[in-house]
Formats: sequence, structure tokens, C-alpha cells
Amino acid sequence: QDLIDEFWNPFVSAWFEGGRSDENVALLEVKINKGEHWESIDSTFVKAVEIAKTQLNGSTPNLGENEKFG
Repeated sequence: QDLIDEFWNPFVSAWFEGGRSDENVALLEVKINKGEHWESIDSTFVKAVEIAKTQLNGSTPNLGENEKFG
């Protein structure tokens, strides 16, 4: 309950009608060992064209910059 009280805020309360004591309130701890972050500024259409080009010439699509971590 102490952690629920610590992290409770107006955004969270919008999802739980019963407030902090709502039976569906729970906290999960997620530990991430490694991952990859992509930053893309192109539209969905541009991404689709880029992927289609790779099907024609066997290259790797340029979908933006990425960073691996962990």
C-alpha cells in the first residue's frame, strides 16, 4: 500500500473508479536487461515505401535511427 500511495496521481486515478483501494490496483516491477529504441520521424506511407524498396533490391530498410542498450 505504501508504494501505491507513493506513485498515486491524478492520471492513475482516472483509471480506477475505486481509488487507491480499488481491487484492480496493482504494481509490477519490470527489470529490463536489454532492448532497442527506434526513433522515426517518417510517415507510415514513407515507411511502407522504404520496406517495399527492400523487397525489390534486397537491401535493409532505413526506418530511422536506433540505439541498442543493455
